[in-house]
Amino acid sequence: MAGCVKEEEEEDEEEEEEEEEEEEEEEEEEEEEEEESNPKAVPTAEGTVFAQRTAQSEA
Repeated sequence: MAGCVKEEEEEDEEEEEEEEEEEEEEEEEEEEEEEESNPKAVPTAEGTVFAQRTAQSEA
């Protein structure tokens, strides 16, 4: 019985890792889209926020 529980835990960890990877990929795609629509956007999350604030303050 203990072996079964351990396998389930490992499966849960694998699922969590896959979900995290998918989320990261989605974030990267969103950042790329922002870059295309906003040439001032920087590819890093912090840079993008900074560029957006800069654009808003200029507007």
